[in-house]
Amino acid sequence: MKFMTIDNVADNLAVKRRTVERLIKSGQLYAIKVNSMVRISEESYQEFIRRNAIKNSEPEQNQAHSVATEKLSTLDSLMKHFGSCSDAKDDYEEILNYIKENRTEAEF
Repeated sequence: MKFMTIDNVADNLAVKRRTVERLIKSGQLYAIKVNSMVRISEESYQEFIRRNAIKNSEPEQNQAHSVATEKLSTLDSLMKHFGSCSDAKDDYEEILNYIKENRTEAEF
C-alpha cells in the first residue's frame, strides 16, 4: 500500500495544503497519523476522486434537449395510445404539431 503526504495530495488536486487538511478534518478524505506525520493512502485518495467525480459531463444545453426529446417521445406515445382509443386522431395531430412548433426545450 502506498501513502501520500498532504502536500502530494494538494499538488495532485491543485489546491492549497489547508484545503486538504480541511477535507481530512471533515472526513471527506481519509488519512492516518504516524507519530506527528499525516499520510493518505493511495486507495483513500482514489476513492475520494471517485466519490467527487462529476457524473455527467454533457453540456447543460444538450441535457435540456435530451430531456425535451424524451418527454416529447413519451407524450407522442401516450397520445398515440389514447388517440387510438377514441376518435381524437385529428386532435392528437394538432396538439403534437403545436408542441413541436411552439415549445422550446426549457419549457418542458
